[in-house]
Amino acid sequence: MRKKESITQLISGACLALLIAVAPAALSAQTLHAVIAVDSADSSIGESVQKDLESMTALAREISANTGMRLNLKQISGRQLNEGSLMGAVRALRPAQNDMIFFYYSGHGFRRQTTQTNWPVLAIPNSGGIEYSRILSELSAKNARFTLALADACNSYIDRSVSPTMNFRAFSEPSANNYRQLFLQSRGRVFATSSKPGQYSYAYDDGGAFTLEFMKALRSELNGQQAPSWDRMMRQAGRPIGSGSSVMNPVVQVALNQSPGNVADNDTPPGPPGPPTPPRPNQTTEDEDEAVDIEDVTEYDDSDSDDDATEVGSEAYCNELRDFMGTLQRMESNMPANVNLSRDRTRREQLRRMADQLAQMGGDDRYGAIVERLSIAVKLNNWSGFRAAFRDLKSYMTGHQRQHCR
Repeated sequence: MRKKESITQLISGACLALLIAVAPAALSAQTLHAVIAVDSADSSIGESVQKDLESMTALAREISANTGMRLNLKQISGRQLNEGSLMGAVRALRPAQNDMIFFYYSGHGFRRQTTQTNWPVLAIPNSGGIEYSRILSELSAKNARFTLALADACNSYIDRSVSPTMNFRAFSEPSANNYRQLFLQSRGRVFATSSKPGQYSYAYDDGGAFTLEFMKALRSELNGQQAPSWDRMMRQAGRPIGSGSSVMNPVVQVALNQSPGNVADNDTPPGPPGPPTPPRPNQTTEDEDEAVDIEDVTEYDDSDSDDDATEVGSEAYCNELRDFMGTLQRMESNMPANVNLSRDRTRREQLRRMADQLAQMGGDDRYGAIVERLSIAVKLNNWSGFRAAFRDLKSYMTGHQRQHCR
């Protein structure tokens, strides 16, 4: 995701975000408690949810590295996933009042006729299923400073929806300060699942559809110039995914108390203290925090997007595309002719992360196939294959630019 000088030149010269940890000025005594569970032993979705395990584990490590929070990570996958291991990991969480909890599940899910909540039942192997609402209630009772819980449940395969729109901010340098504002300064909880009652959730070869949309929205906030916002992020991640009979409408709850100094929903620095602002419907005051109803959820639609300025073909979109093309050109110019990826683990990890970022940009089937070739070449330590796929990527993006930015 050799010579160290050449890879440094390749990456920094291209201004490419490879999520190298940027340590905060002062280490925090806080802890990030992460439970990441995927049903990777399932024959139908195992490969896809394994990608989710890798991306969510990388995210947990990025959060820790960029905020100074100590990482307490529990991964559950393959044959280790069962009701006892999952609920045991949840019950074992002992967060201090200033700690953060991150819970993530990717696998099958379903609903019973008697299910009364908006949340799915997680189809944990060798169990009758675990109500996601039960997990959310137990996590809420931990009273951590901030809790993020995501379930990409009830997965089945579909073709990737064809969309020319791409998020080029996923390929820019993330801000350590944005990590701290989102994960260190936020108080409250963000709960989400991939589809509303009565809907399936879907997966691609490179991960769950909702997980990929969440990561794309997160990268926009981490890499953006304005102050990051959970509300804005979840409006983007919570928009309908797919269309027709294959549409997914994520279910989202955002209940936050923004910490002082975190300008969450506007670009204006905070002024002198004034009277307290009443919370919006999906927020709570600190005294009411423990009383949040986990069923007070939001369903977004396409009109909830704040991203109209970056629609394909717009001036902002074409400016970002032009910068991205410049990055690809600088990378190609600095690529050495020969690299032994089997020996150069640092370079291999950087290239793997680069391929992950390219996947998080979005794109259509052809783009996804090229990015998959880049990822496979890295796995096989095939530098010549990587360079060939990179050239195809540059050629594809040149055509994309000609088509949409005349």
